[in-house]
Amino acid sequence: MTGFLIAIGIGLMYTLYAAWSAPVMRENEDGSWTTIRPEKKFSDLFKKTHFDVDLNDQRLGMDFVPPKRKYVKKKK
Repeated sequence: MTGFLIAIGIGLMYTLYAAWSAPVMRENEDGSWTTIRPEKKFSDLFKKTHFDVDLNDQRLGMDFVPPKRKYVKKKK
């Protein structure tokens, strides 16, 4: 029974990976295909993603004010 559940889990994981890595394409009027998003690789699963945040975005509900000057260590 546990072997069956493991096989089902592996099959589900493979199906999810295949759906995630598949390229997104659009069919043109002349019958050709255009790639919207290229195929992903297995190594892309382990890359860190960086999100760019606009700190002046009004949806955040605050305005970002840059610091006036950098911190400078005082000399004695």
